[in-house]
Amino acid sequence: MAVKTASSERVYEGLVVPHLVYENVGVATKWLHECFGFHEIEEYRKVGSDGTVYHAEMLTSKNGSRFLLGPTGGNIVESPRRTGRDGSGMHVYVSDIDKHFGRSIKAGVQVVAACNGTEVIDRPEMQFYGDLVYWALDCDQHYWIFHQQVHDMKPADWKWDRPLQPIPRAPLAYLHEI
Repeated sequence: MAVKTASSERVYEGLVVPHLVYENVGVATKWLHECFGFHEIEEYRKVGSDGTVYHAEMLTSKNGSRFLLGPTGGNIVESPRRTGRDGSGMHVYVSDIDKHFGRSIKAGVQVVAACNGTEVIDRPEMQFYGDLVYWALDCDQHYWIFHQQVHDMKPADWKWDRPLQPIPRAPLAYLHEI
């Protein structure tokens, strides 16, 4: 499951590294590995004296994009599982969408349609910009959007044939508290 790294030359300028919040970081790293094939970078795992994992870093593939995992806490960062809301999604390109989709289905992942984020689908869907895509909810209800580029299309050639529809969500009452 883990990837070992020993790089002392780390480049950060211009790099965007997402940080996702989970109820249980240790469980989430295992789930993300088993269901999506992600790899934890062991040297970055930080565990408290009580055995709780407080920080982890993962790669989407052995040479893929890095993202951070941390616990819920305070009034600022909460898991979508706790709030019922998620304001973002992680887009990941894979080389074989059918194989990746099959792995997710076999692991019991909830996969949904790109058009509304709620309709369950049985295969990746072709999108107007030439990618096969499926959306999946992880163990804490974060959206992961998996892509495989099939057609290299210029934006002028995109055929958008439906109105944009927001994904249904709970009211954003928390904004009034700021």
